[in-house]
Amino acid sequence: MEKRSFSWFTALNYFLLTLFAFSMIYPFIYVLVYSLNDGKDSMMGALYFFPRKFTLDNYAQVFDNPQIWQAYKIT
Repeated sequence: MEKRSFSWFTALNYFLLTLFAFSMIYPFIYVLVYSLNDGKDSMMGALYFFPRKFTLDNYAQVFDNPQIWQAYKIT
């Protein structure tokens, strides 16, 4: 069995792919964090990975709206 040597090209590839993957995943995390946070607190900004005031009220408000179900039927 041969021992693999360190390759800067491979290290650079892993770094760039990790950076690319993070840039693709971060917007979804951002939207999820803001949707799970209190609306007034979200307007203050500076949320990154965790909501400061966790709440599911935003989802309850959306799903209580009868128009959302009609929109789901259309899609």
